[in-house]
Amino acid sequence: MELRQKEQLVHKAYNVKNLLMHSISSPSFFWARVAVLLFLTQFSAAANTFFEVIGLEGSASVERSRDRSRERLSVGDRISDNDLVETVFQSRITVRFGDNNIAILGSNSSVLFNISSAVRDDGAIDEVNFTLFSGGIFARAVSNSFIRVYTPNAVAETESGALSTVVEARTGETGVQVLGGAAQVRNIAQQRGAQISSGFTTMVHPGREPTAPLYITMRHVTVLKHFFGEEYITAQLASAGINPTEERRTGARLSMAHSAARRDPADDAVQGPLFNKDRIWGSILSNKAREKGHWSPIHSPATMRGRQFAGIGTNMAVSDGASSSSYYAKAGFDLSRMDIGLNLGVTGNAEGEKSAGFTSLEGVLSIIDYLTVGSSDGATFLRLGSIENLTYSKGLVVRDFRSSNPNHLFDPMSFQFQLSNSSSFFLGLFFQNLLRPKIGGMNLTLSPDVYQFILGYYYDADQYDIFKEENYSRLHSAAAPETLLYRHSNQQRSAIHIFETGLETELFVTFTAVLRTSFEYSWLYHNGKKRGHVFRAPSFSFDWNGIHAGIGIVTESGRMLSQQFGHSYMKNRAHLFTDFINEGPDTIVSQNMQLASGRSTQGVLIDFRMNPFPGSSVEAYIKHDYKSRSDSTRNDSSFKIMPDFTFDINFSVDETVLPFLRYASIFLRQQNGTHFPGGSSYFKSLSFESGLELMTTPLIFGIALSTNGRFQFLNRGGIAESAENVLPAFDFGIDIIREF
Repeated sequence: MELRQKEQLVHKAYNVKNLLMHSISSPSFFWARVAVLLFLTQFSAAANTFFEVIGLEGSASVERSRDRSRERLSVGDRISDNDLVETVFQSRITVRFGDNNIAILGSNSSVLFNISSAVRDDGAIDEVNFTLFSGGIFARAVSNSFIRVYTPNAVAETESGALSTVVEARTGETGVQVLGGAAQVRNIAQQRGAQISSGFTTMVHPGREPTAPLYITMRHVTVLKHFFGEEYITAQLASAGINPTEERRTGARLSMAHSAARRDPADDAVQGPLFNKDRIWGSILSNKAREKGHWSPIHSPATMRGRQFAGIGTNMAVSDGASSSSYYAKAGFDLSRMDIGLNLGVTGNAEGEKSAGFTSLEGVLSIIDYLTVGSSDGATFLRLGSIENLTYSKGLVVRDFRSSNPNHLFDPMSFQFQLSNSSSFFLGLFFQNLLRPKIGGMNLTLSPDVYQFILGYYYDADQYDIFKEENYSRLHSAAAPETLLYRHSNQQRSAIHIFETGLETELFVTFTAVLRTSFEYSWLYHNGKKRGHVFRAPSFSFDWNGIHAGIGIVTESGRMLSQQFGHSYMKNRAHLFTDFINEGPDTIVSQNMQLASGRSTQGVLIDFRMNPFPGSSVEAYIKHDYKSRSDSTRNDSSFKIMPDFTFDINFSVDETVLPFLRYASIFLRQQNGTHFPGGSSYFKSLSFESGLELMTTPLIFGIALSTNGRFQFLNRGGIAESAENVLPAFDFGIDIIREF
């Protein structure tokens, strides 16, 4: 591409930026301008360097570097930088790049494709590298390109010529044939090489310089035609004026090169393992993620598989004079494709009684902390045990969902299933309590190429169950069911069903940066009637050098909330209101029915994540409504309110920062900060919580320490109408663990 064209693309990108800024400030014609933005950005992205498949015989596949997905190739498909292409027996694929430069990948071959643009004194040029792990490749540089082929033992390069390179995968022996122009060939471990002219071939053995050039023979031509097609090879030989010689040796194997020197067996041990497809490509992907790619989260070791340990621990919770303590022994086992964790102990309830949980099935099952069966890479698994920080898709409905209620004595036996094929296919399913699967949902995400399609369904069969279930309260006893009234006398049950759909596409992709846009819509049914929706669009996200940043507009209506299934949902599904004037019984109302049917809000969300230094991560999610028409009321009327808000801030480090600190995290979060109860404020509502988590590496005799603390607010039970009546609660735990 000429420099003048590149300057025009830069000018278009500048116009795209101005268009976006003006669209935000001018609501009129907004969607039309977004359409123009998408068109121009897609046009700009199309200018990126890539390979185009122009011929295919047999079967070939590509493994994408951006998401590790694998797909079959067809004529017209594109191959991007750092994609890995493989062919099968009796197959070949032809690709074009730049100004009519071509490459042909032969049968049973595996090649890593690299392409980038460079500017030289005489203009722009495409720099192309092919890393040949096995098989053979033919490449021809016609104009404005520089081609380099790497094998385990050799490097061959040409700027204006054609060459074929074939490698024996086991030994790394490499044969190079120059079919036009000239090429430089050298041993990969040496600086000196040889210039090979058109019509000649050379051989590179481990640890040795290229052999003396020999004329290309008829036997070479036969193999070349078999590998790369008679049409291309015949035309190339004719255009280069090459007349192959007759084979001088008899009994030689049909190969691209002949062993002209005796090979040292030790060379295989040195050269082979170092030049390994998984090692080289895996290293590229690892560096991409760590240094130039996307933000990399730091996970709690408690959520990681493959740990074997035994230990003891204690936990204490305090709230408004009430306290509860527990003592337990725990262990974890790694059984190949299955992990199991056990937790056996005694816990104090709200009445001060100690219980081991053997009097109820829920208590017995709580002994199983987790049971996970799945693939070694963790992409597909089935898990029993409590759920922590479950997020589906972009978190429009399910974001950091936690299955346990902090006021409940036993964690539920939850069910979680995930089926994933890299990032091209994802199916997730969960039930909050396998014994009573009244809360759950599923998510299906398909990611063909640069697009992502989202479908989801989530439900709560009865939000009133929070006060109907058996009373295993940890700190404060729930009101007895017979004392409750319902907001609407004909609603003895509050069932919600939520449907979710979404679309995301990549607008701009390079090795170091990705720009995406997404449109998401979700709607709520309550007791069979549509009661509201959430629309999050347009949203834009940008990944660059370990930084993720996103911004979007969120519109809510009626009784639907974004992030409905969040971290505080299990303690916030329904609330009680007390009639102080008439001293009547408590009235129960579900979370969603507290919101007015005519409610309408609009807000902005900001999502930011980064790795400020190796071994650390910062996550910040902020949503604030700048426009609101109504809020929760007791009589379902509407009035102007203080705008609602949600925030979630987390800072984590691992042992890269401090060798003795395996993991440490502090967090601060609050969801729907003005809603539950009405009149709540920053840092005081039923959804606010803050805390820390810390785990050391084995300090002495293989023993590690783990501790956590959390501050939050609980529903008093019969008084939840005012923010003054929520109860602060604090819990703290410490474990002593011996790892094996």
